[in-house]
Amino acid sequence: MDWLGMVTNAVGDLINKIPIERMIIKEPDNKEDREELKAILKGNNKPKAEPRAEDEITQPASIVRKSHAKIAGPEQTIEYQNREIGKIILQMERHASQKFHINGIACDCGSSKHLLDLEELCEETIPMVDKTEVYYKIIELGKEIAPKVDPEVVASGRYDSEYPEYSKKYRDLRKELFGTLDFAPLFEKRERANTLIGAVVRNELPSPTETQEVPVETVPEPQT
Repeated sequence: MDWLGMVTNAVGDLINKIPIERMIIKEPDNKEDREELKAILKGNNKPKAEPRAEDEITQPASIVRKSHAKIAGPEQTIEYQNREIGKIILQMERHASQKFHINGIACDCGSSKHLLDLEELCEETIPMVDKTEVYYKIIELGKEIAPKVDPEVVASGRYDSEYPEYSKKYRDLRKELFGTLDFAPLFEKRERANTLIGAVVRNELPSPTETQEVPVETVPEPQT
């Protein structure tokens, strides 16, 4: 019996049953690497997809982060509107008391710009508030005085006797708007103290007999 041939054939059959890659490739110790190696050997070695830039974004671009900036609410907006209205009313109040003259010469200081600004501000504010009567009064007074403040009309002296009355009407509207004739509501809270002191120094505050609300003794005299 040819024992050598039998052994050789048996060894050949065993080798044929073992995949060639198992004999020449050492199996990795890492399970993930082993699975990848098997996939490669089976021909299923699809390349790994490179991570996309958008995959690294933890928050979708469509989501806008909330800003920490302060945004004025309805109350702050109404206060701002009223301050601006009050400032223009005060200008009209002063110009009317001076009969729309500068150094004795007729001027356009009661020009339509003031009246248009007042009307625009009032119309913007009306939808924001519950009590709208004062804003309509301001608009109507502006329409009434408009033809009387043209510089040529002012120069004619035709309405000189009426201008002081218009000054009082604007002052009354300012008081109705703020509930006071004090100048403080015309400025933001943080500006009020310095503004009022500056007004005293410039002798711009009205006398107590005019306002009944700003006692002179409560305001320190400016030092010389």
